[in-house]
Amino acid sequence: MSLLTPENYAAGLLVDEELLGGVSKDPQVPGRYLAYVLRHTTGEYLGYVPNLLQEEALALINRVERAWAFESTSACGGCGKKGEGKCDGNQCAIKRATRRSAPAEECC
Repeated sequence: MSLLTPENYAAGLLVDEELLGGVSKDPQVPGRYLAYVLRHTTGEYLGYVPNLLQEEALALINRVERAWAFESTSACGGCGKKGEGKCDGNQCAIKRATRRSAPAEECC
């Protein structure tokens, strides 16, 4: 099981076949964070807890017992080996998780 840490939470998400979880800065409360879990196939939030300290948000999301994999949000998050061409849309973990099309130049 992958975990979010102070070093990696801003660079990715926790993803499995059904859910997506993460921690981000709370846009409503400066200096605070929020933890969330959503069903990426529907966009439905299963959990959303705002106004937390960073360590509280990380502890909360890391207590969710799932077979999480860490996926980077800075590119396609491991859709293939670097240099092997463009993302075909079926391999891109970010596209699958968010139902958005990642720009081809950002993939692998």
